[in-house]
Amino acid sequence: MKSPQRITPSFLSRVRKLPAYFADGSVSFWKKAGVVVGLLYVISPIDAVSDFLPIIGWLDDLGVLTAIYFWLMRELGEYVREGKKG
Repeated sequence: MKSPQRITPSFLSRVRKLPAYFADGSVSFWKKAGVVVGLLYVISPIDAVSDFLPIIGWLDDLGVLTAIYFWLMRELGEYVREGKKG
């Protein structure tokens, strides 16, 4: 027996909700701050592993960016499915 397919919001519908997500007072400050701090870490010259080390120095930034992306896409998917206005 085939399991029912989950209907998930598309990437574009999630990205369109990003400004509303950050403006929504019902979304935790800490969730918003986590995204901002993660992005600041990626663009900051101060890293756990220096960017002056070729490839290795960029991997920590890539890891943080990947984690932010997957977490934010999950959060925005739930936000869209809940039908939040914005």
